[in-house]
Amino acid sequence: MVNFGCIAIASIIFRAFMKDKEVRSVVGWGIFLGLCCAPMSFALVFRWNLAYHIPDALLLVFMDIASVVIIEAFIALPCLVMFAKIVPNGIEATGFALLSGNFELLKAISSGMGSLVNNLYVGVTKENQDNYWILIVISTLLSITPLFFMYYVPT
Repeated sequence: MVNFGCIAIASIIFRAFMKDKEVRSVVGWGIFLGLCCAPMSFALVFRWNLAYHIPDALLLVFMDIASVVIIEAFIALPCLVMFAKIVPNGIEATGFALLSGNFELLKAISSGMGSLVNNLYVGVTKENQDNYWILIVISTLLSITPLFFMYYVPT
């Protein structure tokens, strides 16, 4: 239910402020805002939130809401709009099915790669989460890699 509300908020934000902006810059801002949310992950890992009397569950819900809104409004929706503009007439359904399939494949690959990095290099388990902060650092550093490919996004 919360995710549907977040997607609605993201759609409103996109339509009000970003629908006429260049896709490349909107996606770049989305990546930048995602990086700005990284300290919340560190706050949760190192339990800094408890010093400010913020429960873990509240911080997790806020992080989830913020990330969904940022991803939808600044990354997914601009890509969908750009895709809608470049798909030839008559094959829109096929094009969007291909795009949806690619998004799902991306999720599966990123999840698998995260597990692989953890299993091979970091070794976080359910019983031993001492190195969990290393996974957060790796995740934060890798989240800037799309910036290197922004040149390929059409304007």
